[in-house]
Amino acid sequence: MVFAPSSLILTNYYLPLSEALCVSLMRNLNPTEIVIITKLLKMAKLEVDISQLLVNPMNDGGMGSLAIGYNYDSRQLGQEIAEYMFKDLDGTPVSAALNIDKQGNLYELDIWKVDFSPTQMRNKLDTHP
Repeated sequence: MVFAPSSLILTNYYLPLSEALCVSLMRNLNPTEIVIITKLLKMAKLEVDISQLLVNPMNDGGMGSLAIGYNYDSRQLGQEIAEYMFKDLDGTPVSAALNIDKQGNLYELDIWKVDFSPTQMRNKLDTHP
């Protein structure tokens, strides 16, 4: 019986584990995220079609940050292009910042609730500055 080296099998038939995990978590934006990103893009004076944007929730304790795009891990943070402050349903201030990578592509939505608790903003976002 002849066996192929395991690296050959993985290279030819399977995605690396990190890519496979990222692919399985990718999803489209939910309605609240659409409102937030649309507002931030408007503030940044950018027109971007986000209807097919794929995101991956980040491990931030439930605050709502999103990595944007399949290749997030292979890119580098460039800069923040817009930030919006609002109050969560419990009255706690929340910062939503939209960041681009070094090539100018959407990179991440950074959500930070000042007490580090999970956000409760789903579909209830206060859209007034």
